Amino acid sequence: METKILIGLIVLISLGFGGFLIWRNISVPEEGDEILPKKEAEGIPSVVEEKTGEEKEISEEQVKEEAEEIPLPEHCKDGLYNKGEEGLDCGWSCPNKCKFTEKNGRLREDEIWSGNILVTRVEIPKGVTLTIKPGTIVKFKHWLPIENGKYMCHRAGGSQNMIVTGSLNAAGTPDEMIWFTSDSGLPTNGDWRGLEFINSQESILNYTITEYALQGISIWDNSKITISHSIVRWVNWEGIYLEKNDDPAVRPTIEYSRIYQNAYWGIAMEQKNYPYIHHNHFWSDELDISSTGGILVDYSYPTIKHNVFTKGDVINTGPDSNAVIQFNDIDGGIGISNSKSAEISYNTVRRGFHLTNLQKESIKINNNNIFVDWFHIENVGVDIDATNNYWGNTDFNKFHDPNNQIRSVPVKESEIIGDGKENITHEIAFDYPDLRNFDLGYRPGDEEDRYPYIYPDEDETRKILRKEVPGYPLLWTITHDSNYFYTSVQDQIFKLDPNTFEIIEKFKTPSDWLRGVESDGTYLWVNGYSTKRLHKIDPSTHQEVASIPLDHIPNSPKGQPGFADGELYFMVSQTGKFYRLDKNTGAILEEHNLRFGGGWGLTYDGNDFYTCCGDRVCRFDKNGRLKGQVYGGSQGCWDVDWADGKIWTAERTNENWIGPKLYQFEIKNDQLLWRC
Repeated sequence: METKILIGLIVLISLGFGGFLIWRNISVPEEGDEILPKKEAEGIPSVVEEKTGEEKEISEEQVKEEAEEIPLPEHCKDGLYNKGEEGLDCGWSCPNKCKFTEKNGRLREDEIWSGNILVTRVEIPKGVTLTIKPGTIVKFKHWLPIENGKYMCHRAGGSQNMIVTGSLNAAGTPDEMIWFTSDSGLPTNGDWRGLEFINSQESILNYTITEYALQGISIWDNSKITISHSIVRWVNWEGIYLEKNDDPAVRPTIEYSRIYQNAYWGIAMEQKNYPYIHHNHFWSDELDISSTGGILVDYSYPTIKHNVFTKGDVINTGPDSNAVIQFNDIDGGIGISNSKSAEISYNTVRRGFHLTNLQKESIKINNNNIFVDWFHIENVGVDIDATNNYWGNTDFNKFHDPNNQIRSVPVKESEIIGDGKENITHEIAFDYPDLRNFDLGYRPGDEEDRYPYIYPDEDETRKILRKEVPGYPLLWTITHDSNYFYTSVQDQIFKLDPNTFEIIEKFKTPSDWLRGVESDGTYLWVNGYSTKRLHKIDPSTHQEVASIPLDHIPNSPKGQPGFADGELYFMVSQTGKFYRLDKNTGAILEEHNLRFGGGWGLTYDGNDFYTCCGDRVCRFDKNGRLKGQVYGGSQGCWDVDWADGKIWTAERTNENWIGPKLYQFEIKNDQLLWRC
């Protein structure tokens, strides 16, 4: 007996010591280790895992037997995913259990999915096709950054999505739609990240429902995709987002879909896209031209035809864009700013027109039915051709046209139906229902919103000291010199009082759209989104002193300038690259890979750099090595600035909110989040 006890003690001591060594290895970073925060640390497994949980380890025979033994409510046998079911006709509001197949990782070969699928993160690589059969329910494990007042570990979530560089064939039917949704019993906007197509070979979303994501469907880098007869709703950011689909021969098509109650825009596009958007219904709950529902166009060339925009949804076209807008019914109005040109014809437009910052552009507004409360022109250097429209009972006395630049004569005497070949679309007859298993009950960003956008004022890593409200819902940058703070949005820079943070003055930059802004103590260096140059601005005169090219740096429009010890640095979050540049020529002097994936904003404390890395602030050295991290102030950190020994951040919170956007905080301990 004593021998057995002695052996047992030896085993326990060995296990304990070994366990300590294992804990030591995963808990404390060693010199030379690469420590990754958040989703970048997780990576993607090289194989797809298929497993079942405690309640899911049941056979199809068992499911059938239970269904026969237990009387099922009618909705649990109607072939629809509805009325609070966990899976298709099973679970939660149904007494019978569900069978789920779990998927995680990178597909190695073609697959076919059907039934109930539970996903953490899946990648469909080049050369691989995932086919999803009609009626399939694809649920993503839900994850919110804060639950019950407690931060949730990023290693446990935060990257639940599907990344498609190969092909996704998700073709449902009107009676058997395919769902991409949250696995929560109380789903919330932002529960999972979304569907992401990156140079996808050929993908189809037909009769699908995408809901409760951070960003519903994002389309990048000349992805060949058609979204048809689908629903996209209750998304934290854009319902559908397009960027860098710059091949005119590759036209993402979005058609016959219901796109509604998404926080920022139903569809938004940046950096050159040529989508064809037709026969869709957009709606939110806003009632003016400032609505962020509908479609936003930046540096893109879409064709937008036969769509219906209700409940205030609008079309806004921004810098360097050329949009063809025809045969639509637009309830919220149209805004055109800094655009190259626009052809607006054969539409019915209500509420208002807003035309700003147009100098050499060709804007044609012809053969429309215009029932607007106001028509506003500001900083327009060309006449606006608004002839041959039917103006209804529009009150021309309410027009803001100080220089009489609207040419509205001749006018049509009766309402316009169409051009003889095509008619204006006022209603779309969909051949599929607007199915809802759960109803969110609000539009993300409304007062009822349950998503935890704003984080606690103090935690174990940092303490927020100040929150400032400059008065804009979206501010991208923060920097300072010896006298003032500066922030910016779109093409404007705001000079702020350093004590009250009230806007002292605002001025435009040479670029009609800017991203990064950083002060070297005397001048402001502005990354021109459209010019692909770094502009050196004298903030006292608002004049450009010099500029250097950035077009030799991939994805430079999304880059951030910064200064350290008199040297100019430049970081690009999308490529994870970090450069030291010649201040006079822009030539690359050094190039580093950021070992934590990169971020937004760039500032220097005399020893290390700081950047926004998701909802955190990360500290790293000149070689791109991560040194520490703390929680940010909100779900999205846009920019950072080091001033008087404290960190300032420009926070996203929710882009529709006018509230605290600039946060100051002190770092308490940036060594606590290595494992999360």
